[in-house]
Amino acid sequence: MKKIKIGNATLYHGKCEDILPTLKSESIDSIITDPPYLYLKHKLDIPFDDNIVFENWWRLLKNNKLIAFFGHGDNFFR
Repeated sequence: MKKIKIGNATLYHGKCEDILPTLKSESIDSIITDPPYLYLKHKLDIPFDDNIVFENWWRLLKNNKLIAFFGHGDNFFR
């Protein structure tokens, strides 16, 4: 995992399954994401463990905050 500081922001480069568990619980105001759809057959369609990702999103978000999730509804309907 690689971390880059830009002003008061930190960018992380690595697999989300490795990065998310390292972040402090209830430390994020919002999550805005457009994950790989895995049906486009594009080089950026990298598989990930959606159970790990969704569990960590709920753990990381502060109370009453927002997830804006863009994706293919058939793949991520919950």
